[in-house]
Amino acid sequence: MSSQAISRADTTIHQLSVEEKVAMLFVLPQAELNKDSVHLGNTRFDSYWAYDTRFTRLDSLSVPRPSAETYRSISDKAFVKEYKRNLFQHYTNLGYDGIITPHDEENIARLYLGDSSVYKNSYIQVIDFPCDLLDELLANSKAKDSLEIKDKSLQSVTDLKAMQIWEPAKPLTISFQDILKRDLLFWDDKWTQCRTQLTEAVLNGFVPEKDLDVRIEKLLNYQIMRADTLDALTNVAELKELRYQAYEKSIAIYQQEDLLPIQRVDTLKYFIQNNTESKSAAFNEHVKFYHPTKVANIDQANLQFVVCDQEDRLLQVFDELKTDTLHDGRANVLVYAGSISKETLSSACNYFDAFVLMPQQMQYTWSLLAQASYAGLPVSGKSKHDRFLCDNNYKRLGTLQSRLGFNKSFASSMLADSLFKIDSIVYDAIKKKATPGAQLLVVKGGNVVVQKSYGHHTYSKKQRVANSDLYDVASITKLAVTFPLVMQLYEEEVLDLEATLNQYIPHIDTTDKADITIRELLLHQSGLPSYIPFHYKALDRNSLNKRSLYSRHYSWLHNIRVDTRLYQNKYARYRKDVFSKTESDRYNRQLTNTMFMHEHYVDSMYHFIYNANLREGKNYRYSDLGYYLLQRIIESEEQQRLDSIFYHRISQPLGANKMLYKPLENYATREIVPTEKDLGFRRVLLDGYVHDQGAAMLGGVAAHAGLFANAGDLAKLGQMLLNEGSYGGVQYIKPRTIGKFTKTYNHGNRRGLGVDKPRLEPDENSHVSHKASPASFGHTGFTGTILWIDPEHDLMYIFLSNRIHPRSFNKKLIEMNVRTKIQDVVYNTLVD
Repeated sequence: MSSQAISRADTTIHQLSVEEKVAMLFVLPQAELNKDSVHLGNTRFDSYWAYDTRFTRLDSLSVPRPSAETYRSISDKAFVKEYKRNLFQHYTNLGYDGIITPHDEENIARLYLGDSSVYKNSYIQVIDFPCDLLDELLANSKAKDSLEIKDKSLQSVTDLKAMQIWEPAKPLTISFQDILKRDLLFWDDKWTQCRTQLTEAVLNGFVPEKDLDVRIEKLLNYQIMRADTLDALTNVAELKELRYQAYEKSIAIYQQEDLLPIQRVDTLKYFIQNNTESKSAAFNEHVKFYHPTKVANIDQANLQFVVCDQEDRLLQVFDELKTDTLHDGRANVLVYAGSISKETLSSACNYFDAFVLMPQQMQYTWSLLAQASYAGLPVSGKSKHDRFLCDNNYKRLGTLQSRLGFNKSFASSMLADSLFKIDSIVYDAIKKKATPGAQLLVVKGGNVVVQKSYGHHTYSKKQRVANSDLYDVASITKLAVTFPLVMQLYEEEVLDLEATLNQYIPHIDTTDKADITIRELLLHQSGLPSYIPFHYKALDRNSLNKRSLYSRHYSWLHNIRVDTRLYQNKYARYRKDVFSKTESDRYNRQLTNTMFMHEHYVDSMYHFIYNANLREGKNYRYSDLGYYLLQRIIESEEQQRLDSIFYHRISQPLGANKMLYKPLENYATREIVPTEKDLGFRRVLLDGYVHDQGAAMLGGVAAHAGLFANAGDLAKLGQMLLNEGSYGGVQYIKPRTIGKFTKTYNHGNRRGLGVDKPRLEPDENSHVSHKASPASFGHTGFTGTILWIDPEHDLMYIFLSNRIHPRSFNKKLIEMNVRTKIQDVVYNTLVD
């Protein structure tokens, strides 16, 4: 009703008939509108209509509206207010004058009217017209004005209770006059029928007309603004995000002991018992992402998730748990989506140590519940049975996000045109054979925004790349393995950055490497050469028959292409005292299925490093050799192999089991993306064996290369670094240590202590986007990979490829600047 109509109301209200007065007590649904006006007596009132948002349904926003129970489970009142504001603006822009929403108090609905009233939090209380109750009252209206409803007549208010909009207080004494005296309007899709019944009640004297007049005059004091007074547009993406967050914020966790969110995924073995119609595949998928140690048999588990969405199914679970003799030695968690009664919950308390509850299902329910169980999202909800659970020694848990999240709505911030640009860059690279396939992962604000796989393992296109597939990440090993381990050992005072190598490595004091410091190794300022071709030093020179090993020109003799303009002698062979086709006690460093290296040749490799010529001065030059020395130091100090140290300290606690060395020991070749067809050295397609020759000769485990991973597990490590050393409630590294190691130290050297940084003077061929902040850091890999972390923008970018397939001299990915172009799009979308 417009303000112009209100000015005429006082002069006309007493001239209206009872039917016309009763009509003014109703909020009109859209279907009942007669054009844009309602005529009461001889007076025309501009009509208004409201949208009822209390009942969940899909609409153009794709995420259903939260139900009343979901709405009331949200403890964040500021969020509730923001949600209402955006919701009202959205629907008024669609032509509605108001919205009806559940209030933050139980069993209350409010009609919000006009833009100014929303900001002032003004409202009119609304109830669904109690038709069944009124029938009961009308039947007794001649006998008395109020009626005490006995227990046998409770069925007459079933509809009201089911909608949770209005429920009489107990004892159930209801007076219709009392209802009318409240600041409320009636709402019903069948308002004509309800109006008739209310009119009949007034005419029968059950509702005195004078009370009705007072009620109507009070309602007319509310000024109802038309939709055109609002802002022109609503941010639909923001409303979608708020709607999605409403479901997140409705999740509640209760537990008797400190069990959730799960922290030590390396020590708990879990089993999932599924009791849902949908099989809740998303729950299994996300739990597996966080917690890879699932067991096939419940008897092997010390943690069980019971996933359910219906009470009758849950009752069946109780019967099974009664006979569970191993229950006392295992933690049981009920993950439940939907409404649950106090009686059923009371029985559940006998069997479960913790509850993860969500009052309403939607398409992302099971993903959200898995994330809540592992701190992939913050939890702050409150169950309608909160007091009951607290009385039964269950503590309500409030948590912050500490692991990667998968906010589906937040992912929409990667706009369709931006994703199209990224897809175009990648597909163009595949088309031009810069790489046969790739993985991409982008994280913003702790949430995975994009996770995609492109193309195939090889150009034969026999197998598509999957998100779970493993890539040889090459020098990202320096960032993922050596970097966090060095920081931990530095904190434990095992490593001193200013200490020289002669303090850690025996007999190096007889060389000119003795005074190199740990800091200089990490900054690539040791003076060491960039690279030593260890495998060529094991060449059988007699096999060359006094001919040269290489030629710049192709010929019948030099016909193995090993670089853009370099050809190898086809008769070149390697020493039999160094390499064998079969494994034995001595030949125990495996390079391929049919190539094993003698263990003593590792000492020769270090001998070559110790005797390498140092450059004059210690200016910056990238060198893998410093990491051979770091590996020797770390393994000597910890008395373990590098891979074991890494698994124990970093990857297994992170739940990153697909970030490992020598992947063929744990995964089939179909899960590993092949790299080069190595014709010059190993003479096979490298599929599961590290590409880097030096790392291969160390047995596949090295500080500079050798790690295989997928983008998802690399992201766990990256998020730990973004979280200032913390992930999943475990503090791996102190924040100040990460700050110390990731800053730029020397003029002319952009690098930090073990990490790469943006160029000091970036150009068009820069290895990272010009928009990467000075605080950002990361590493690229020879195989066509990059992991880049930007704390200033809370952003992480991962791109994995096998650009060296089928030959390592394929430099198209680098020449096309594919990795940086994609990163530019990411910054343009998520930062600018």
